[in-house]
Amino acid sequence: MTTAGPEDSIESWMASPLCGRYCGSLYVTALLEAWSEESKAAEIDNTQPASSNAPAQEHSYASFTESVHDIFFKVGKFASTHNVQFSAQDVSRLNFQEKWNSLPSVPAKADPKAFSNRAPGSASGTMGNDTRTGSLSSRFSSEVEAAEHVKMVAQLYLQSGPGRDSLAPNTGLHDALNRLIENRMTLTFWGLEGIYCQLQYRTELMGVATQMLQRIGVPLPLSQTCSRFDNEAFDDFVRKKSRPRHEQKGHPWNKPHRYIAAALAHWNAMSTPGDIDTIILKLEGVHAENVAMLKQALDKSDEVRSRKRKFFSDLGKRLRSISPEKRTKRSSRRGESSGGS
Repeated sequence: MTTAGPEDSIESWMASPLCGRYCGSLYVTALLEAWSEESKAAEIDNTQPASSNAPAQEHSYASFTESVHDIFFKVGKFASTHNVQFSAQDVSRLNFQEKWNSLPSVPAKADPKAFSNRAPGSASGTMGNDTRTGSLSSRFSSEVEAAEHVKMVAQLYLQSGPGRDSLAPNTGLHDALNRLIENRMTLTFWGLEGIYCQLQYRTELMGVATQMLQRIGVPLPLSQTCSRFDNEAFDDFVRKKSRPRHEQKGHPWNKPHRYIAAALAHWNAMSTPGDIDTIILKLEGVHAENVAMLKQALDKSDEVRSRKRKFFSDLGKRLRSISPEKRTKRSSRRGESSGGS
């Protein structure tokens, strides 16, 4: 089971008056409480006489995960602020204890006194180091070592042609990368984690884009993976090969899209996925009506009508010139002229 994402790391407590002196995270407390209740239920089942007619009940791992989630929100006053999402691997309940005992144990690196106690009545107001699984602080013993790793990944990313530093999606990240590489950044695990998560997101997206083309059989552009493809060089190539579009409205602008999305997010009337699907269908209907109205306006335009008449006139001349009847007349005329000579 996993609980914490790269942005919402779960905090720890030193001691909780609610459920004993557990030193660890809120999630571990919930896990221990759920395990305790599960053990009590198992003892009760073992003490009851077995019925020959009733089949043995096999507890599902998913139900155990749900109980952990429920207890997590009971024991933690601020459980909802962690944005924790639970997921469970497909491990048989019969082999779960063996699987659990095989997991390696890692001693705590941080001072327990530095951990924040999220339980009611806590006198501590500080947060300890972030030691969630997979984080930089759990993989490296110092900020300097973590920074060297992030620098290496950053240099590989900058060599992949991500675009100019001045592009809107790149300004914040590229500025941080340049300051990190030039040793102008104050090193903290928290700051490095923020940069590293963005690098991972972009490098993984490039890998996914390459994989998608390969899976559907589309040749890679210029036979290059996404991490080696230069968008700006390709744009220059397209500009040289294509005529300028004078009717172009400029760069895409997503404010109207985000405006509609914000309206839907603030609308309390939508409570189920079905409500969202209904609204999307209605929006698509309005869009179709707008397109139809625009088409009618274009059809009434004098310029469009003139171009249509010219197009069909030229098309008619071309079709008549290559029609079989026209070819027959031409061949007969050639035969008459050759016979007369």
